[in-house]
Amino acid sequence: MTLTADGKYMITGSEDCTIKVFDFTTRQEVHHFTDKQEGTIQSLKTFGNRFLVAGFEYQSIKIFDLETKELVHHFTDAHLNAVKSVAVASDGKFLVSCSEDRSVKVFNIEAKMEIASLVHSEYMYVNALAMTSDGKYVISGAQDKCIKIFELSSQKEVYCFEDIHENGITALAVSQDNQYLASGSSDQSIKLFDLRSREVLHHFQYCHQRPITTLVITPDSRFIISGSADGNVHIFDIQAKKFVSAFRDVSFGMSYASRVFCLILMNKELVDCLALTSEGRFLVVGCAKDIKIFDLETRKQVYHFKEAHQSIFCFKNFIIKI
Repeated sequence: MTLTADGKYMITGSEDCTIKVFDFTTRQEVHHFTDKQEGTIQSLKTFGNRFLVAGFEYQSIKIFDLETKELVHHFTDAHLNAVKSVAVASDGKFLVSCSEDRSVKVFNIEAKMEIASLVHSEYMYVNALAMTSDGKYVISGAQDKCIKIFELSSQKEVYCFEDIHENGITALAVSQDNQYLASGSSDQSIKLFDLRSREVLHHFQYCHQRPITTLVITPDSRFIISGSADGNVHIFDIQAKKFVSAFRDVSFGMSYASRVFCLILMNKELVDCLALTSEGRFLVVGCAKDIKIFDLETRKQVYHFKEAHQSIFCFKNFIIKI
């Protein structure tokens, strides 16, 4: 799931091989793309307020024009296996993807060609990908428990956080000011890093009961929001390094002394994806067949897309891969 930067469109993908485009203001579906030959939709990203990048199960990447509703380009056989995540540089010139084939690839969007293949791991899937807002660095996380930072201009690895989690990396998020990096893992924990000093600032240990599936950082760099296979969404204060109160103060399963927030969603189904509007006011949650929108200021649900897709969202498939 992804949103255009101007907040006009919300785009979702699913195991039903369909990409749906919604008008975020009217909450109405305005278009959909379907192509079962490419398999399930694994990852989505928008750029330039009108272009959509989609990574597919069967190794390919497509770029769509949301205004003309046409396919702009198709990178066939972009990888040797499923495309797990995609990111686009802030200037819209470069596309980066990661895959179960253990690689991170860089494409020139204008030239419509691959320009580099970066090897994260010789043996393990690359599950997660993030890019700094200035487009200078690409960050990848894999089943090898490592997070690597690559410089986009030189296509070289500049740093590696080795064995940073007990299990594989499942999610990454970078703050818009490029100061913070958050990582989630199948070890049910989240770690917070200072990207400038490359220090680990905090370890939110066992903050979920099942693997972390998705992470976002609010635009003001104040909060980390996480989704998990336990069906919960948690909010963490970056400066205070603790859970913060939001929506409702509830308890779920195991008790944590520092937790004061836990949002229960959709019958405790796996939370597949999270997205924030550019100003950080609205949080969009994809879970099972549904999509819910929450106002982070009023702490209330403002809309519920019931059965937005025919089949469960499948951007990560961590239940299978862990």
